[in-house]
Amino acid sequence: MTRRQVISFRLLLYISILLAALFVMWVADANIFDRGMGSAVMFAYIIIIIGGLIMLAPMSFVPGWYLTTFRKTKSSSLAFFPLTAFIPCFYLFKDFIKKDQKIAPPDDADADFDADKSLEEPKSTLYNLSKLDHSIAVLVTGVWGLASLAFTLGLIALIGNYAIEMIT
Repeated sequence: MTRRQVISFRLLLYISILLAALFVMWVADANIFDRGMGSAVMFAYIIIIIGGLIMLAPMSFVPGWYLTTFRKTKSSSLAFFPLTAFIPCFYLFKDFIKKDQKIAPPDDADADFDADKSLEEPKSTLYNLSKLDHSIAVLVTGVWGLASLAFTLGLIALIGNYAIEMIT
């Protein structure tokens, strides 16, 4: 990845985490459940829902960009759509499980040392994310995948309930 892509992804990642934290703090401080169900409270609900969607919008781009650009996961383009985001997340965590189950290489590090190679790493123009950025992006991707799965299953249950009510 180029330096510009890495920096812009980091900005999006950290801004989306900050906005999500601010939204959670905003909802926790709203304390609208103790005020009854008047029109002012309904208006507050609408403002919180619309504001929450605006504040959480950048977070919806993180999994798709991360899986497409940095991980190259199977079906990664589906992460951009809320109803199908859990599919590439499933493949991402399936890859993590496969990597953990691989057999470790033998413990003969002296045999792998090649005296002809220089100890300096070659300079490249490609930049990678740090481990912290990968960890945060995987966490955001996992949460987005779980929210997507819950939303999709809820929508299927709602449609199923409506179909059952229409039949009876």
